[in-house]
Amino acid sequence: METLANTRSLNELLRNGSSYLLRILHLEYELYKDFFFNVTNNNNNNNNTAQGETIMNNPEHQNGLLDKNELFESMAETLVNTLYITVRPLILSQQEIDSLCDLIHILKSEIIEGQLKGRTHTFHAMEYITRKLLEDVQERLVYRVEKFILEEIELFAPTKADLNYPGKLEKFNEDHSSNSNNNNDNKNMAHSSSLWYPTLDLTLMCLSKLYRCVDDAVFDSIAQQALSACTMTLIAASNSIGNETSQVDASLFLIKHLLILREQINPFELHFSVTDQQLDFSTTANAFILFLQRVSTWFSLQNNAVFQFLYDGIPSIISNE
Repeated sequence: METLANTRSLNELLRNGSSYLLRILHLEYELYKDFFFNVTNNNNNNNNTAQGETIMNNPEHQNGLLDKNELFESMAETLVNTLYITVRPLILSQQEIDSLCDLIHILKSEIIEGQLKGRTHTFHAMEYITRKLLEDVQERLVYRVEKFILEEIELFAPTKADLNYPGKLEKFNEDHSSNSNNNNDNKNMAHSSSLWYPTLDLTLMCLSKLYRCVDDAVFDSIAQQALSACTMTLIAASNSIGNETSQVDASLFLIKHLLILREQINPFELHFSVTDQQLDFSTTANAFILFLQRVSTWFSLQNNAVFQFLYDGIPSIISNE
């Protein structure tokens, strides 16, 4: 494993390391089967020979006996744990979203659904460690995506060129005036990503990479954060454009980008019905003012101001979907 750890690529380390460990486990399995099952078969008397051969030729029965062998499982766990100890620190040091997505693809498609699923016998320790590594990579990916949303989208600082609207459209049309007679070209120009506000392009790019790498619930949550941050930047850009040019240009800019955003997120099948609950303390404030005005009834047995305040001062819950 130390030799494999010297490989330059973490992707190669995962691929070669898993293949190497599975090969060792397979050899250990064959050794265990040949030794113990042959010994059992040789010790059977002539009356039980047929039964012994049946056991030898029944992989499911052999797997069942192997799974119950605590010494074999302990050896397998110790062996595959070297891969986890070697790879996990490298995963936690990954900074690139693309690299983390590649690791998830290798762990899910190539190892779990490929190398492990296609075998006649299962190695629980190897599958457990692989899934544990997959969870670590997914957690790291979510962290990096959230940081990307904060640094690249929420804190995005536009340049004058980014806010040059509709000047950017006019310049683009002039540069492509030779294709103005083609309707398809006009449609492509209208939806060209080069004309999008940068945060819109960054948001869609980020979501497209995350989509196949995490569970639906996690993706919906992260997508909600990304789209909320993107929308806020579009509104801020629209306000800046309105101050520089006109409110009509600002409104057209915002409408165009929101329509593009809605169109581009349709393939993700997002569930954006989010219920936000807040406490409304306006009734509490009014009840408190009334309570101070009724000092004379604080200790009254009838229409007591204290009880009335406790009843009327409970804040109401407002749900926004």
